[in-house]
Amino acid sequence: MIMSFTIAFASPFGYLAGWLSSIDRRLPFVFTFSIYIIAIIIVGRIRDPEFSGDNEAADDWNKG
Repeated sequence: MIMSFTIAFASPFGYLAGWLSSIDRRLPFVFTFSIYIIAIIIVGRIRDPEFSGDNEAADDWNKG
């Protein structure tokens, strides 16, 4: 199942890279670099969940 999902997810990017290569041989590298930069920005903006003091009762219940 994971392998099928990986192939299905990657196939459009291979098609796009081939199409971009037919326009200019450098464009697939620009495309890959752009996706990499976007991924870095997305990962950099992910924050750990912050918990407020409202959950103290649940925390006390989990401790004991």
